[in-house]
Amino acid sequence: MQASLARALVFYARSVPGWRQLAVETVRHVTGLRLDHVPAGWRDARWVRRFFKDTYQSLSYVEDWREAFARHPRLRVSPCNINNPVEIVRALRALKEADLVVALHSAVGDHLGVMRRIGRFLQGRRGPAIALFGNEYNLMDEKIDFARRAGVDFIGSQLPPAAAAQLYAGLPRVRVLHAPAALNPDVYRPGPSGPRPVDLGFRGQAYPLFVGDVERTDAVNALSDAARRAGLAVDVRFAPLERGGWSDFLAGCAGIPGAESGTYFLEPDSKLLARAQAYCRRRPAATWPEVRERFFTGARKINGKAISSRHFEPLGTKTCQVLLEGEYNGILKPMEHYIPVRKDLSNVDAAVALLADPAVRARITETAHAFARAGHTYLKRVDDLVRAALPGAEAGGGFAGQ
Repeated sequence: MQASLARALVFYARSVPGWRQLAVETVRHVTGLRLDHVPAGWRDARWVRRFFKDTYQSLSYVEDWREAFARHPRLRVSPCNINNPVEIVRALRALKEADLVVALHSAVGDHLGVMRRIGRFLQGRRGPAIALFGNEYNLMDEKIDFARRAGVDFIGSQLPPAAAAQLYAGLPRVRVLHAPAALNPDVYRPGPSGPRPVDLGFRGQAYPLFVGDVERTDAVNALSDAARRAGLAVDVRFAPLERGGWSDFLAGCAGIPGAESGTYFLEPDSKLLARAQAYCRRRPAATWPEVRERFFTGARKINGKAISSRHFEPLGTKTCQVLLEGEYNGILKPMEHYIPVRKDLSNVDAAVALLADPAVRARITETAHAFARAGHTYLKRVDDLVRAALPGAEAGGGFAGQ
């Protein structure tokens, strides 16, 4: 006899949470208004695009996590968009019937105002609660306070376990689980066989100066220059793409540069980064040497450098990564899953030469693709979280490798 499904209440957001967005999505929900309802001549107007834009469209992992929870074979998921008050009311009524409550990265990442108000009701829930904090370097005092006030049972952290243990040491009753990003193989798939039009490509936003380093930006620029010197086709821009466009772009690239995400200056109250961010807002023309000297020289904090979704998505499209040396949460290994570049960038030409070698590139991408699909999918991540929070909710046969 098949086990009954556990009822999971999953909080998420389509756009950065906040009172303005709540008002916008309330109007959209009540009226049923969609962009295709707007007269064609108005659709390109800035205010129209802004009204209908979901700001998390360029963050693929936001949708990947939500879809993985929805697909778990032992969960019956009720999603709640926290920018929609109708859904919030419905979710709060369901708290006492939910076997599991989950706050996804989009709900507790960039703005905690809405979830902090919801948090006081979570104390009356039936089942355990998991918080998956997004951007684990920003607003950490608010996130830790939310976990404490809501009585969160588990935190699924994207950070390396040692860094996460330090960051959440003030929450001794909370169990911290290793929950890094992963691959969504349904979205990130290899393109057609044969040569790819771009040898080295990149799309993504440059990390702001207030996070405390410019390693990735420098690595992308240095590798781009080296690839051009080698006569390779280069298509590099610091601009984000939505999920579908990003997947297509990756599938057309033989290689992509990158580095670990996050900051070397992690702290439970985020005060250092908050001061640096405020300074950069006041002085938009501030340079990296200026910001480094004022805020980061001599600072000793928790190393929060981590693997991210951008390191798994190329594995799915069999795009060879050329990455700065790092730990990558102990998951990715140099010359097995990526081509390494030294932190001082002294071997960029040698790294590009390896990328240009079809045999090397094929060996790494085939190994990395099989590795990710075998044990590092979002379905596997969600299964690990469910098993920890609901030990009786066993996954169906063959699930872990999907």
